[in-house]
Amino acid sequence: MARLSGKLKFTGRLGNLSAIQKKGSDEIILRTHGGASKKKIKTAKCFAKTRDLNSEWVGVTMATAAFRIGIHGIDCTQSYNYTSDLNSLFKSIQSTLPEEDYDFRPILLSAHAFLAEGFHLNKPARLDTIIRTPLYGHINRNEQSASMDIPALIRGANFRPVGTYPLFRLIACLGKVTDIVYAAADRDYIPTYKDANTCTTVKTAWRPVSLDYPAETIRVEYDKKTAMGQGLNLVLSVGIEFGIPLTDQLIKSVKYAGAGKVIKLG
Repeated sequence: MARLSGKLKFTGRLGNLSAIQKKGSDEIILRTHGGASKKKIKTAKCFAKTRDLNSEWVGVTMATAAFRIGIHGIDCTQSYNYTSDLNSLFKSIQSTLPEEDYDFRPILLSAHAFLAEGFHLNKPARLDTIIRTPLYGHINRNEQSASMDIPALIRGANFRPVGTYPLFRLIACLGKVTDIVYAAADRDYIPTYKDANTCTTVKTAWRPVSLDYPAETIRVEYDKKTAMGQGLNLVLSVGIEFGIPLTDQLIKSVKYAGAGKVIKLG
């Protein structure tokens, strides 16, 4: 994979080259077309390893999709498409397992929860650059609840809002995310719990960015409890949204201006 630099820059297709610029990045990536045919990859003996890796990639993308559901409540704060970064994260989790022990390796988020903590939904401005005091969360699996400790926010000190937007609000999201395992009987990857990937969200009222605020705790809890066994993870994430008043009663959330982060898994 090559990167385009210099004065001559373009995006799109030029002959056998494609130039792609991702949202949130100034880099232009060059890719070539061609390679082995689909039939050869599916049938040739020399591509057996490639076929295994492609099969395992199905589990990775399923894990990413499940995790995105679990943090959907703060998805409004994203500033770029972070799917590829989540894919990389879950591929690294899958790669911690030795290939010789499995036909197709599972993605056990429950065994590597700490690797997902601190995941950001933004580039380059992150939540840590807006709220500069560390945020701490607590998860109670028995109650299927979580609490988010928000420090006192002092504008210009530990609270540095982006842009000139007059209002902000905080979001706490608690999600349920399954591990992904390979089922030999189905010859496919499946979640450890069917239809278990969900989230519930709490948002504060809109607040003026010009004021200081005392420390507070935001609590989020599932109203409907379900069984919480091995392979089902609770994910606590937090975000900040900025808004513009359209009328006295109506406030518009500003796209790509907020920030979100995964705080804790349990």
